[in-house]
Amino acid sequence: MSDTLQKKLRILDKKQIANLYRSTFESEAGQLVLQDMKNNCFADRSVYALDDNDKLDTNKMIFNEGRRSVVIGITNAIRISKGEGEQDV
Repeated sequence: MSDTLQKKLRILDKKQIANLYRSTFESEAGQLVLQDMKNNCFADRSVYALDDNDKLDTNKMIFNEGRRSVVIGITNAIRISKGEGEQDV
């Protein structure tokens, strides 16, 4: 990220950053991208994963949880920008 963008981010508060997320994802294209992310990043389902031997794959679960937390972070930012509370992760 450029130094100019980093400087701009440093002066924004949480609500202003949340508004940036909202403006990015409120368009139809943004809503489609967010829905695709929800569908593919475990937003509404378990991160539970098995390996090829049907044993619990904790590394894959941790990876899946990381994907899920990104989507939850985006949806929380949108909620904050609307004055709603954050969703528990």
